[in-house]
Amino acid sequence: MGTNGSGKTTLLKTICGLVPLYGGRILFRERDISRLPVAKRIPLGIALVPESREIFAQQSVLANLKLGAYPRLKRLRSGDYQSDLDFVLSVFPHLATRLKQTGATLSGGEQQMLAIGRALMSRPRLLILDEPSTGLAPALVREIFKSLRWLNREKNLTMFLVEQNTRLALDLAHRGYVIQKGRIVRSGEAAALSRELDRAGLIYGGWSEEN
Repeated sequence: MGTNGSGKTTLLKTICGLVPLYGGRILFRERDISRLPVAKRIPLGIALVPESREIFAQQSVLANLKLGAYPRLKRLRSGDYQSDLDFVLSVFPHLATRLKQTGATLSGGEQQMLAIGRALMSRPRLLILDEPSTGLAPALVREIFKSLRWLNREKNLTMFLVEQNTRLALDLAHRGYVIQKGRIVRSGEAAALSRELDRAGLIYGGWSEEN
C-alpha cells in the first residue's frame, strides 16, 4: 500500500523482471531469480495482472484466455486446457456468456475479470495484482475481491496485492506493507497493521498525497 509514485508498481515489475534490479535479491520458492529474464520467470509460476489490464482489445475473450495458457500450450493436453478454462469461468461466470465478444466490448469490471482469468490460465503459484480496484464500481470491486479471497483461502493461491484502498487490501491480506518513496515504512500482520493505521488516521478507501 502507498501513495501514487511511492514505488509500488516498480516493485511488482522488478519481481516480474520488467524492470532491472539494482540491489538485493529476489527469491522465489528458495530460488534466486534476480537475473532471470521475464520469459524464464513466467514458467516458474509468476503471473502479473497489470493496473492497465492490458487485455488484447480486438481479440475475443476466449482468445485472451487461451493466450494466458501460452507458456504451457506445447505440453498441455486438450483436456487440461478445457479443465483450466472451465475453472476460470467458474470463478468469473460473467465471462462464460461473452467468450465470442472482443475484449473492447466488455465493461471495465469484466475486463478486470478477464485480465485475472488470463493470468489464472497460466496456473500461477504467485498471482501479482496491481490496483485491481482502480476505476471500478463498488459492487464490482466487492465481487472481484470475493473471488480473490476464495482463490486464496480455498485454492491456496498466493497473492501479492498492490492497492491504494487500505481497508480493502488489509481485509483480504494476511500481511501488509506500507511503501513510501521506495522504502517500506510500516509492515505487519494485516489485522494489527489495520489497527495501527486506523489509530494514525490513515485507513480508509484510498491514500491522499498528504499521507
